[in-house]
Amino acid sequence: MENKLIYCFDTAGFMEPYGKNYPFDLFPTFWENIDQLIEEERIFSVRACYDEIIYQDDDLAKWAKLRRKVFLKHTESLQKELRVILEVVPSLYEAHLDRSGADTYIVALAKLKNAVVVSDELKKRKKKALTIHQACDQLNIPSMRVVEVIRKEQWRF
Repeated sequence: MENKLIYCFDTAGFMEPYGKNYPFDLFPTFWENIDQLIEEERIFSVRACYDEIIYQDDDLAKWAKLRRKVFLKHTESLQKELRVILEVVPSLYEAHLDRSGADTYIVALAKLKNAVVVSDELKKRKKKALTIHQACDQLNIPSMRVVEVIRKEQWRF
């Protein structure tokens, strides 16, 4: 039996598809496939991402509220892993001081669950700020964009 990937989605992994590439009304199959992965316990996120999503108070916020189990609490084991990651890549936190710090939790959760980080954040920025993908590269944690999940899972629309 083939090992199936586990995915750890950051906020952009949900918000970008919803807002730009795969809106609910045009790509319902995309969201049904996401729900299937949730049902199989192969998609996770963190509470900080949930907070960022529901702040928008839109259809994605409603969607997230119905799937709250995906957004895991910041447990003691997650906090410990977070501290280890920040010792190796302190710039991951520093790059996002103006936001919730969700990226650091996502990377820590991916490490704990042996998962792939999924973000539609750019792989590189023109500014010096470290992206989640660059941090994952430094930590040897796999990361990908949503379209790569679609390919890996062989979804067709």
